[in-house]
Amino acid sequence: MNHDADRLVTRAQLWLQWADEHGVLFDDAGKSFDDVARDYCQTSDAYRELLSREARGDVLSATHKAAASTAYARALLIEAAIERRGGDLDLYVDPVQVRDPQGRIVPPQQRPEAVGEWEGVAQVPFAAPEEPAQHHDARTTDRGYRP
Repeated sequence: MNHDADRLVTRAQLWLQWADEHGVLFDDAGKSFDDVARDYCQTSDAYRELLSREARGDVLSATHKAAASTAYARALLIEAAIERRGGDLDLYVDPVQVRDPQGRIVPPQQRPEAVGEWEGVAQVPFAAPEEPAQHHDARTTDRGYRP
């Protein structure tokens, strides 16, 4: 992959070249810094999940390898977008944290209060009515209706 033999190429550069050759893209146009940071966290989580023993079993299939490679390359593209915007990654914690240009850590998920998902719900002062008992038809079995 190194077309210029005299030039040193980092591992990240090789992955970015792989991403380009395989059509892996990341478009951060119109996204806030927080949205880009959350994209990084989601991609990083997906990569970690793809490599977990529960997801792949004992053998890493070609499909899992391709998906993991794509996720890794996408994470590098997002990391480059974060750095272009003046942010950086704190690689010394697990999971990796994204810091904005002011040095604040961007939370991996939007807080529900910010999106309006949490609203006050008054407690109901009475108990909910009980469900009516389901009558069992002796003519039915777990395999279906028997006349």
